[in-house]
Amino acid sequence: MIEKMILGSAQFGLDYGISNVTGITSLEEVDKILHYANDLGICHIDTAPAYGHSEQLIGSLEISKKFLITTKIAHLNTDRISEKHYDLILKTVDQSILNLKQSPHIILLHNSGDITLEGSKYLFKAFDQLKGFLGVQKIGVSVYDTDQCVLALDSYDFDVVQVPANIYDRRFVSAEFLSHIHSKCSEVQVRSIFLQGLFFIKKLPIYLSHYQAVHDKFHDFLKNNQLSPLDASVQFIKTLDVDGFLVGVNNLDQLKEVVESVSSENLDVDLRSFNYDQYENLIDPRTWRKND
Repeated sequence: MIEKMILGSAQFGLDYGISNVTGITSLEEVDKILHYANDLGICHIDTAPAYGHSEQLIGSLEISKKFLITTKIAHLNTDRISEKHYDLILKTVDQSILNLKQSPHIILLHNSGDITLEGSKYLFKAFDQLKGFLGVQKIGVSVYDTDQCVLALDSYDFDVVQVPANIYDRRFVSAEFLSHIHSKCSEVQVRSIFLQGLFFIKKLPIYLSHYQAVHDKFHDFLKNNQLSPLDASVQFIKTLDVDGFLVGVNNLDQLKEVVESVSSENLDVDLRSFNYDQYENLIDPRTWRKND
């Protein structure tokens, strides 16, 4: 299971996560994280231009050369894609290569909604150009809802799809839907396995307070079963038929705790009652601040 771990790097360049109280991870701490991960056989890092200076920080560390890197094509922020966006995509990937000091193994489209725009042929043209470009092996897409996922996989022959999945959010990981994804592409990765750290806090922020009762139910279950939020989250991921899962940490101690949990024996716990797919504003962090 350790070999399926992918190091998320949003914390390396952003003050990221609802439970993050330490801010951006320092260069020295990232170096420790990467050395420890490499020693364990973890060989993949996920990053993006949108993650602050994460790409530059990763590229500044010699140990990063031992990892496969995923980076992303940023949101195009347009209503219509044209030839200039094709050129822009190639230039931004060039910049990512300069930042990382190596070619990414995987490039993901960060905003799958761009596929629906007029002129998407230029997007697909860029994908075709990038595949095999300077060592890029796979093209993928990051999605946020199942409709996006179906549309994306019907629009282009992606190699990888990255989806959110966790105890509260199971939209993508029913056996039937996972089977559909696997029939369309060769690799499925899951992210947001801790829901940006929400599982680690008991009292929700004010903009999520109307979900406090269902969140209390989860924490009562953990207490009654002598489970930590980490172990419950990892146990859920262990049940999924996926090829990789992202883990974001702020420091080496957190990574060691995750590794210990992933390496432990499977737990006999029933988490089915905490499927909160119906609570879109709880399970999708993009909506959180909009609920104020």
